[in-house]
Amino acid sequence: MITDIRTLENRISQAKEFLNNELTNIKTDNGKAIMELREIDRHLDTIHEVERIGLRYLSDIEFARIQRTLTSLEARMGLSKN
Repeated sequence: MITDIRTLENRISQAKEFLNNELTNIKTDNGKAIMELREIDRHLDTIHEVERIGLRYLSDIEFARIQRTLTSLEARMGLSKN
């Protein structure tokens, strides 16, 4: 269970870094952003909600939601799925 939580923490950190880079790309208008602002906000809201609850206290539905979000983001980032 601890390794699962650490893996989830790492995935969340990578996703947040990617989303923050996307926000920077949008704000600087450099044409490198691949996501829309609304989609970035939705993913960040999901991640922040999970962090607010705490990874150890997620219900099955919340866990499935964050897994789906991370898998979607990892596909966008070009990473392999864990």
